[in-house]
Order: sequence, then structure tokens, then C-alpha cells
Amino acid sequence: MTTLEQSKKEEKLDLLLTTESKQRLQQAATLAGLDLSAFALAAALEKADALLTEQDTRVLSRKQAEQFLSLLDTQEPTEALLNATKRYRSSTND
Repeated sequence: MTTLEQSKKEEKLDLLLTTESKQRLQQAATLAGLDLSAFALAAALEKADALLTEQDTRVLSRKQAEQFLSLLDTQEPTEALLNATKRYRSSTND
């Protein structure tokens, strides 16, 4: 049993789809050895995880990475950084 199957299910998601779409999903679910609901949930979660990971990931070129690292090595904070810190602290009530 997978983690998805072991978890208590408390929510429901209804989908409206064409007959052709349902047949394609059912065929793929059968090939994967899953029922249609388990297959659809696994596929949706896989896509959600990929999008969320993409959103949280930043890819820098070598030049950008070097610029970023050199900024981290700067001894004195810039005025822009000090202002940003003040704005952040005032917005978090610290």
C-alpha cells in the first residue's frame, strides 16, 4: 500500500471530462496497475509537486551566481539593503 492509499481521505474532487479523456485516463491507469481515482490523484500530485518545486527554484547563470556570491561577500550593507531590512521589520512588527 502506498502512502496515498493509507491516508484517511477527507476531501472529494469532482471532474467533468469528455468520454475520450476518461477512456485515455482509464487506459493509462490500467497500464499503471491503478484504479482511475488513484491514477488521477497520483498524476495530479506529481504535476502539482513539479510546479511548486519550479516556483521555489531559481536557476542562475554562472555570471549571475558569481555576482550573487560577490554580493554576499560585501562587508558593508548597501543603503538599499538597509531600507529593505527596515521595511521587512516594520511589516513583521519586530
